[in-house]
Amino acid sequence: MIDQAIFTSVRGREMDGYQVAVASSGVSAEEAKELAMWGPAHDSLLHPRPGARSINFHPLESGRFCISLTTALGAEYSGRGGCQVYTHSLLVDSQQLRQFACDPFRLIDAAMAGGRVPAPAEVPKSLAPFSLIGGAAAVNATLLTRLLRQVEPLALGRLLSATLGEQPMAVVSRTPSRLLFAGLLNLLPVECRSEVSFTTGLRHSPRRPYQLVSLPEDASELRRAPQSLPFAVIDLASEPAPGGAGHPWADYVVSVLKQNHLPEFAAALRLRRPELTFEGLDDLADSLAPATLPATSRVD
Repeated sequence: MIDQAIFTSVRGREMDGYQVAVASSGVSAEEAKELAMWGPAHDSLLHPRPGARSINFHPLESGRFCISLTTALGAEYSGRGGCQVYTHSLLVDSQQLRQFACDPFRLIDAAMAGGRVPAPAEVPKSLAPFSLIGGAAAVNATLLTRLLRQVEPLALGRLLSATLGEQPMAVVSRTPSRLLFAGLLNLLPVECRSEVSFTTGLRHSPRRPYQLVSLPEDASELRRAPQSLPFAVIDLASEPAPGGAGHPWADYVVSVLKQNHLPEFAAALRLRRPELTFEGLDDLADSLAPATLPATSRVD
């Protein structure tokens, strides 16, 4: 069963302010404490206007994963200005995540379509665990086709290569971060996707150490000395450096996209590789290239 919790600002309970206001029975005290630590409070959204949303994903110490939808509502009761921030979190295990190809976007979309993540209103008095039927294919080719209309393959390769590194990344792009990050996950083997934590619309915070965040094009952080930033910044509109994307898996993916071999790529990612991690992607790229890129050479 999928557990759930709501983190928002409430009054009249044990304390006023932002807190885990309600959770289903399977959420442990340790998990609730961790959700409160990651929970976005007042002014946490990049675009703090009513209706603004962010989809977020990160692992929990318990071994489960948190997929959350953060929404900006109306004015806070405190009267300090700005929107009330309301976050509905789903706690899933690796098997539930695998059911949807380890793609948090597709899992939360299924939950929303089934009415499990309703539009924010008054905080309910209780929440119950639930299950989801259905699933997802290993690669969403339709989504990748949409993305490629907006972002060049080499730019995607640069982002993919940077994501495979150890340093957190902040991405500047005109492409909506939801489309960009969902596409990025679909360019990774299913088994590796849960290694990428991300937020599509929350500000950077040391309390929320996401691996992948987005920045607005006019972000003040870009005007600071790069060495003072807690993350690397990649601007997809900037001119790429000479050479390939940088990482062997990213170079392989760029070749796939440039030569329109998505069907072969999708078929290759359907095979299960239970022990695969980022560290094994170099070898996997070498083994898949002959079958999925029969008439190509490596990216220049």
